[in-house]
Amino acid sequence: MEVLITQRKLTDSEITTLIHDGKFFPHVAYVSRSRWQSLSQPYIVEVDGVFAGVCAAYHFDKWIKLGPLEVLKLYHGKGVGKILLQKIVNDNKDLNIFIASSNPSVKHIIESFKFTPISNILSLPKEVKLFLLEKIFEHLSFNFFYEGLRKNFFLLRRDVKYYIKGPTNSKK
Repeated sequence: MEVLITQRKLTDSEITTLIHDGKFFPHVAYVSRSRWQSLSQPYIVEVDGVFAGVCAAYHFDKWIKLGPLEVLKLYHGKGVGKILLQKIVNDNKDLNIFIASSNPSVKHIIESFKFTPISNILSLPKEVKLFLLEKIFEHLSFNFFYEGLRKNFFLLRRDVKYYIKGPTNSKK
């Protein structure tokens, strides 16, 4: 299995695949076509030359926020997500990194990378809370709320955890 990770814009075909694949996976939040299109340099993972997933990386202040993160169902359990996240963490080791997830597999990977769990959203650093508020207002839409409710109540998306890692954690 040859894994290649690059940073580039998503193609329309890849966006269609992400939207279709993520619709029935409870741990992927609703991401609109326009939001996928707006990502300027997401991390793209390919396996044997075939698109396998993506992770957005938003830079702000001395932080990077990871996500949305989506690995196509065909590649679940094959280590693709771990390889992708390891690359992003290595590329950004001089920054504070923030990620939130309800996906048990992602939480396991993040914990293995020695991220610090944060008990709740109110305990996050101020810069992260302000960034998250800004992003929520950018993405408010009927579909955002509808998909959130559908996944929480019908697909049983639960237990979002928050994690940070970076220079401030390494000094402890």
